[in-house]
Amino acid sequence: MIPLKIKWLIPMAFAGLCGLMMVVSMGAQYNKTTVLSENATLELGGEQAWEVTLEPGKMYTIEIVPPRVAIGHSYDVSAELSFEGEPIFAIDDSYWHQTGVWRESGESGTWNEENTSTSFNFRVDKKGKYVFNMSMSASNPPSSAIFKGRILSSKPLPFGWLAFLLGVVIFGIIGIYMFYKRGTYFAKSLYAYDVGTKFKIDDMDYLVEEVSDFFYMHEHWSTEFKLRGTDGSIRYLSSDRFELEGEESTKTFYQVLMDIPLTPEELSELEAQTGMRQISLRGQSYVFDDENSGMVTQVVVKNGTPYRNRVDTNLFHDAYKFPRKAGEIWIDYSSMNHDEAEWSVLQIMKWSKIKITESVTRKGPPFNPDAVTDLNAGSENQPGGYAS
Repeated sequence: MIPLKIKWLIPMAFAGLCGLMMVVSMGAQYNKTTVLSENATLELGGEQAWEVTLEPGKMYTIEIVPPRVAIGHSYDVSAELSFEGEPIFAIDDSYWHQTGVWRESGESGTWNEENTSTSFNFRVDKKGKYVFNMSMSASNPPSSAIFKGRILSSKPLPFGWLAFLLGVVIFGIIGIYMFYKRGTYFAKSLYAYDVGTKFKIDDMDYLVEEVSDFFYMHEHWSTEFKLRGTDGSIRYLSSDRFELEGEESTKTFYQVLMDIPLTPEELSELEAQTGMRQISLRGQSYVFDDENSGMVTQVVVKNGTPYRNRVDTNLFHDAYKFPRKAGEIWIDYSSMNHDEAEWSVLQIMKWSKIKITESVTRKGPPFNPDAVTDLNAGSENQPGGYAS
């Protein structure tokens, strides 16, 4: 299995490959081979022609380069490509060199402009010998001049560099999205692990002794692991789903939480605030969260048999902000089957600090809570099986 830490590199690798192919494609397009290169001495009304073999599937470029044009001089030159006596296309251009002085709002300066080359791309449909000719139609002042005429060829890749650029963009966006969503992917992936899995958290090794799934309105909401550390301590690690209601929409996100041990004094402080909608702990105020509190169904497997509990969960968070970052906490007051109740403090964990040193995966999906025996029910109730 590819580690989650580097999974985002897979689409980035494809983005890099597309980038490489884009460079190769652009290089193939701009790496041109000379097919024809001739110097034509042209005079007014005169022309010169050459035969050249061209073929489909290649990109050709006609280049016409005049001699150095003197200031005030100009030439009008035409070039034509024909096949079996039929013109394919013709191009006309003027080559000139002009200078002058500009004046505006009391300021002045000089300008120098010229047209010194022509470039034209084309393709052909048939392989064969084509005729390329050049002629001069105007010259000021009348004179002859030597023009260089060239035909270059290149063979771009079939899809072109734009297709690979699209690949760079798409895979790049996927890679960046996966990079920033690694915490969410990790939290959601914890559901797959079962009893026997080993975690390493803050240099302490833990063994999963029990796994509980929590359902809200028949929808799987969270997974909790009962852990036993190598020092004999019992801790709880969970992957929880939360909703944050906004003005226009409700955002759903996942967090990995781990309980923080409470001192007897802190536990007494919390118990004294049972039933309040705003509580305090360690000098910090916390408010009741209506959106993420409520009755849920816990399904836990004991000795191979699944049982369920009704759990009334009451969550509190910082009075000034919704907990989203590692290190921030939730306070939970839960009562089970309207009887047992306990306070706990849950800290948001940074996913990269949790290492799975040995994994045991589940054999099937979560149990259907409607087909599971109540934990405090009589023996006449039969346990249910896996949900289909």
